[in-house]
Amino acid sequence: MQTNVKTCSIMQPTFLPWSGYFNLIKNSDFFVFLSDSDFQKNSWHNRNQILMNGKINWLTCPVNRSSLGTPLYEMTLIPDNGWKRKNNLTLEQNYKKTDHFEDIKFIIDFFQNNSFTKLVDLNVYLIKAISEKLGLETKFYDSREFKITSNRSEKLLEIISNLNCNRYLSPLGAKDYINKDDVLPKSHVSIEYQNFIPAPYKQLRSKDFISHLSILDVISNIGLHEAKKYIE
Repeated sequence: MQTNVKTCSIMQPTFLPWSGYFNLIKNSDFFVFLSDSDFQKNSWHNRNQILMNGKINWLTCPVNRSSLGTPLYEMTLIPDNGWKRKNNLTLEQNYKKTDHFEDIKFIIDFFQNNSFTKLVDLNVYLIKAISEKLGLETKFYDSREFKITSNRSEKLLEIISNLNCNRYLSPLGAKDYINKDDVLPKSHVSIEYQNFIPAPYKQLRSKDFISHLSILDVISNIGLHEAKKYIE
């Protein structure tokens, strides 16, 4: 990365995200959690996919009901009625025989002891903890720190400008709305779209490679050392 280029990425904090999310973090100087966006039901906000006996299975942290348009930072977790223990058992049963189960043990230990009440706090903590294990040195921010009231692309530009960045690294899925809004393309910011294709790796009990699972699947199968190379 050139020294005169400062790169920023902005994403909603999701639950135990896939490897592409960490690729975005790895390639950014600053990573901003968009925590004041709206919570979306049945989204990646409070669930993600792992393997169970070679098939896709959902790992979920349940949240209390909310009205439409509730911001992510207001979403509260259901007081533990067994979901933490259930998630731990699911992870243990499905990954204990992988070559690097010990490398995700810290997540299981966390679920046993955490007392978070807000979904955002849980997600951000987990993402930062995994990033640290992967040796990522990106600096993290929360969108609420900037107190910006603009919407969508205007908001992104203000955040990027506040961080004095001149390059924005975006997920490819945002390209259509960024072009439609036509705010960032007309600004001083250089836009680059992520092109991360997850390479196949050997998965326990899976005959065919299944991509886009939680980063936990990557780490447990190939280990933290190789996972760091994998997200690059």
